Amino acid sequence: MAIQTVLAEQVRHEQREEWSAAAPGWQARRDDVSQPTTSITRQLLAMAGITTGQRVLDLACGNGDPSFTIAQRVSPEGYVVGLDITEPMVRNAQAWANRWPRCAHYTQRSNQQVGSLSVPGDLQNAVLSLALLYRS
Repeated sequence: MAIQTVLAEQVRHEQREEWSAAAPGWQARRDDVSQPTTSITRQLLAMAGITTGQRVLDLACGNGDPSFTIAQRVSPEGYVVGLDITEPMVRNAQAWANRWPRCAHYTQRSNQQVGSLSVPGDLQNAVLSLALLYRS
């Protein structure tokens, strides 16, 4: 069991390092990176029934996609909270979101914190993730 824990920690550390290194490139090419996933996000929102005024949790939000699209759908009364394990990605997402109405907020959480996240049902209408790899 101890070996599995050590290996899991190593994978988590490597994930954070790789995404932290990628963050500047994703920020510099935001439009190029975001554009291909916009139609997928819209389909995901339609399937989930996301509408104006809802509260949505975006797991593994990265640079803020699909949170920006979600925020457009739920605003002005609703909001999006984006969680990610990588501080530079969260910082980039929040910087972009600060230029728009206050309907999106981003925060960093470790893999363990995201995995054990407990959100009361009345605080979120939906939990979405465009690309989330869960490792137990």
